[in-house]
Amino acid sequence: MTPGDAAPAVAAKPTRSAASGTTKRPAKDAFVWSDALLLEEQLSEDERLVRDTARSYAQDKLMSRVQHGFRHEHFDREIMTEMGELGL
Repeated sequence: MTPGDAAPAVAAKPTRSAASGTTKRPAKDAFVWSDALLLEEQLSEDERLVRDTARSYAQDKLMSRVQHGFRHEHFDREIMTEMGELGL
């Protein structure tokens, strides 16, 4: 590609099948911006469950407590107990 050429087209994000929970990869030449290293297709079902559990815990229960603790210079020890119960 020379400096005067137009940039190549970029494909849409991969789609996830609701029935199987797997991600369909776009055409071979397409770059996937949301998963540049194609890590999603390398994860096992167990690894996906761990990832999803950690993400939901972090967003639902952890984020507000960490922000509060940071602002008030306080650490909630209960966070470690909860993470241990989740196997993190």
